[in-house]
Amino acid sequence: MFTDLFKSQVLDQAYNLQIAYMPSPAARLVPSVGVQDLLGLGGSAGIGQPTDRQSSRSVFGVVTYRLDTARRPVYLSFGGGTHRFRHS
Repeated sequence: MFTDLFKSQVLDQAYNLQIAYMPSPAARLVPSVGVQDLLGLGGSAGIGQPTDRQSSRSVFGVVTYRLDTARRPVYLSFGGGTHRFRHS
């Protein structure tokens, strides 16, 4: 999936990319990897903040598990990554 995120009224942007591997439609466990702020130009602190020019690019990995229940599936995800995600 590719997304374009407009972060503020001055139209600063962050492009995000995430790729998942689905071994089959019935798979319960699906891994994915991605990059938030692909180009590193989205800024990291907010408009007018001294550190806003720093890159907020973050590489991450996620595993999602599908838990089938009586009513509908529930999806549980766990992940980690660099920069924005390293302390989560």
